[in-house]
Amino acid sequence: MDKNDQNAIESLFGKLAEVERQAAPRDGDAEAYINGQIARQPGAPYYMAQTIVVQEHALNTAQRRIEELEEELASRQSSGGGLFSGVFGDRNPPRRGGAVPRVGRSGPSSEPRYGQQGGGFLAG
Repeated sequence: MDKNDQNAIESLFGKLAEVERQAAPRDGDAEAYINGQIARQPGAPYYMAQTIVVQEHALNTAQRRIEELEEELASRQSSGGGLFSGVFGDRNPPRRGGAVPRVGRSGPSSEPRYGQQGGGFLAG
């Protein structure tokens, strides 16, 4: 486990502690069922935590991409580019990148890259 893994796990459990402080009482039947499943699959919490961390990263990446696209759209609209401006010879065609976030892009990044080769918590 490297420092990024440790930070991701600490962040997850910090969020879970906050939810636990603010949440309504848990459903006893559901909790008993979950505990039974964990007893049969003791590795499940590890993989659940791993899944949550990776999904949170993907959601954050998607949110940043949405914000970029919204800024680009607002910029186009304020510069006089209308809905069909690209069809009729817009000199600044929209940036091609798609609306789907590209998780795990190559290139420098300050964010950890999940699923990379090697060991550690997020390698799986």
